[in-house]
Amino acid sequence: DKSDGEYTIEAHTSSSKIPWHQIPTNLDETTMTFRQRINYKRKVNYKRSAEKVKKWLDTADTLSLPPNPLDRLLNELGGPDKVAELTGRKTRQVRRYDVMEDKMKVTIERRKGEGRLDQINIEEKNAFQNGEKFVAILSEAASTGISLHADKRVRNQRRRVHITLELPWSADKAIQQLGRTHRSNQSSGPIYKFLISEVGGEARFAAAVARRLAMLGALTQGDRRATGSANSLGLGSFDMDNLYGKRALNTMTEQIRYCSRNCNSVDVPDKLYADGLGVIDSLLATALEDTEDSWQEALKPYDDDCESESTWGEFAYHLLTGPCKRLADNRVAAIRDGRNVARYLESLANGSETPESVKPKITDELSAAKEAGINLNVLANIWLFDVGVIDNGTTLRVPKFLNRALGMNLDKQAIMTEYFLKCLEQEVYGARSAGMYDMGIKTISGNRVDFSEKPRSFCFRGLVAKDERVLLYKVKVDSGITFDIALQMYEEAKDNGAVPPTNSGDGWNTRGRSRVITTGFYCDSRNYLRGGKKVFLIINPGSHSASCIVLRPNSGRRLCTKHNLRERIFSSNNLSPM
Repeated sequence: DKSDGEYTIEAHTSSSKIPWHQIPTNLDETTMTFRQRINYKRKVNYKRSAEKVKKWLDTADTLSLPPNPLDRLLNELGGPDKVAELTGRKTRQVRRYDVMEDKMKVTIERRKGEGRLDQINIEEKNAFQNGEKFVAILSEAASTGISLHADKRVRNQRRRVHITLELPWSADKAIQQLGRTHRSNQSSGPIYKFLISEVGGEARFAAAVARRLAMLGALTQGDRRATGSANSLGLGSFDMDNLYGKRALNTMTEQIRYCSRNCNSVDVPDKLYADGLGVIDSLLATALEDTEDSWQEALKPYDDDCESESTWGEFAYHLLTGPCKRLADNRVAAIRDGRNVARYLESLANGSETPESVKPKITDELSAAKEAGINLNVLANIWLFDVGVIDNGTTLRVPKFLNRALGMNLDKQAIMTEYFLKCLEQEVYGARSAGMYDMGIKTISGNRVDFSEKPRSFCFRGLVAKDERVLLYKVKVDSGITFDIALQMYEEAKDNGAVPPTNSGDGWNTRGRSRVITTGFYCDSRNYLRGGKKVFLIINPGSHSASCIVLRPNSGRRLCTKHNLRERIFSSNNLSPM
């Protein structure tokens, strides 16, 4: 009931149903009975909860979320009339032009076809093979029993380009999916492309598949590099879960544990340095508030702390009183002098200071902290602790490290993955230099391969097995490459999409925070090269590979990691595109 525009107590303390937004929250409770007061508070709490839910729903409605990947691919590639869909779903969201409203509208439609779902997939497969549709989208539900290769008996003889959007966990499932477009009696083999982003943690999935593919090749054909393995599919650079990957991870964790000065030349943005220094200053400032004498003792966790607080306190104590003691002493002096980075960041967040006034102060503190010993290894201790990697005496495995890296933000993921890959590169380089690198079965290739002399014969078991002999050959290999062959490979890379339509002019394309090497011919004018400038070709397969193909006139085709190209060649400013 209403009286002069005001709500009466009886109307809102009774059990009658009213809209939640009409519940008043400013009534006088002193004039109510006990039961009325209970009902009134219940409805007020209900209104406040409903307001929170409505706020969350309104926020969700304003989010710009991407559409379903299957529906987006289907609509952007031409719609159901031009795309064959072989999945396990019955309905889909289709964008169509509405003549009445003169705009594109999204409607939910059932997939067209007769019979059961598997029969609909067969009809879609036939439409693709007959050339009625030139794009086919497959999901795991329809990845078995379907042949989409360029069979000589079908009308669609176009070469297949097989794009894998999501790698399966199982190696045999990966081979099964790739086999949909690569079968016998085909007029041309498919081109495989794997969509793997530059997010560091995504290497975890590619590494798992690469390892399983390598094991599958070793079991079935006695060669880890056999057809269908990680290397032949372009995933060899992601095979990190091996002997050298374990050694590289142990090396990296040892350097992080003892806060070594060796950080493998990995660059860290100043923002991450400021955030890490803010964490350290916050810990030390809290310890100094508890005591002015021994801040080391104040860092120790209390007996009544919960498990998470106790674990964090022990970690901070061992870090700042152990390998980072010099840095901690430097920061204690700065905090006592009023130069607390945590306070600077807090004042910047609450708006009490402007970025122009805070930035010079933080820059000065970062310079002093770097001289006192803060580096990537110090920050990595904090980052790894935040994602649950604690030094408890157990050996950290490569899959666990890559899995926990997914819990970091993208910048930290990229830095930690780059750090690990550089350690892995050093392990492999050391094994190659010592002649201990296990390459499996190696194929000797070149323009010309000749036996330079007669083979030597060895019998290791003597007269017991005199027919068991090992022959040692000396081979002479000409691995040079002509300009015509290099130009042909460049044109093939261009046809496969490895060459971008535009060039930035300095051999780089900018993508986010990283710089991408552009495929093309380059002129190297470094001083140590004899005979003047040298010309060679670089082919970047894409973000799915950590290596580039480098072709030189004298040494032919070689694989070079992108880290090496960026550091040893591009950073010298002696390399220019042609």
